Amino acid sequence: DITSCRYGCGVACIARSRNHFRTALCGSRDKRLIMKITVTGAAGGIGLATVQLAIEYGHKVIAVDLPIADFSTLQHENVEIILADLSKQSDRDKVVEASGGVEGLVNCAGAMIMKPIFEFTMDEIHKLFEINFESTWDLTLRIGSKMPDGGSIVNLSSTGSKYVSNSQVGPYAATKAAINSLTRTFAFEFAQKNVRVN
Repeated sequence: DITSCRYGCGVACIARSRNHFRTALCGSRDKRLIMKITVTGAAGGIGLATVQLAIEYGHKVIAVDLPIADFSTLQHENVEIILADLSKQSDRDKVVEASGGVEGLVNCAGAMIMKPIFEFTMDEIHKLFEINFESTWDLTLRIGSKMPDGGSIVNLSSTGSKYVSNSQVGPYAATKAAINSLTRTFAFEFAQKNVRVN
């Protein structure tokens, strides 16, 4: 999965660029100011790279991923690990409770199923929406609502949400298009409390 950042580079900028990371999550804040950040999908890929950069800047991180995930690279005094399946409401409740007082949220958790579009079952499509869209909506709403002035939320999307390059990931791409829409909606709503959503 790749994310398009505010600069339109269309690559995994959080993993690649320190300046992009600092601007997307920290805004104009001095990077020396310590933040507390919740990162989902934290044990691998862009989520892992995000946690590693946050640690490098001295931030405190609540790292969230599946119980089966490998957290061996995230053993650090600034990292609190939460085991959670974000398709389950009870596990999302646990993440929301642990995220009290955070100033940043990075929704990286996601799932993809790849196969011919005519072979997808409704159960599979529902599962993708539970993990990719529903969890992002729920955490953005409940954690974002309690964020202090100057807080920031980053929701990961995909170029597949705008461009069809592979019909075998159609339902996944649909979940990411939905994330684009919810991100714009929450950006509008949370602007009133000075919480950025990108």
